[in-house]
Amino acid sequence: MKRSLSYEELRPLILTQPKEIERLITEGLLDDATIARVEHLHRWLSRIAERLPAGAKVGDVFTAQELQVLWHVTADPDVGDADIGHHPVLH
Repeated sequence: MKRSLSYEELRPLILTQPKEIERLITEGLLDDATIARVEHLHRWLSRIAERLPAGAKVGDVFTAQELQVLWHVTADPDVGDADIGHHPVLH
């Protein structure tokens, strides 16, 4: 039986146990909805990391509104960096 994990359950695992998440996906132990959530979290965290200066903390660089915009924009796997970078809230 495939496991279904919520965003709340996945977030700490992605940050602390990425190899375990990779193993669960590779072995087919996560359902499609969970894999979609993993991919969304990965896109969101990647976009934050790309825009975060070395040594800076997320809260020092982004407002809650900016993080929320990134969250919603990265929900669509077809949205590229160019689309995200041109969002007015992120300038």
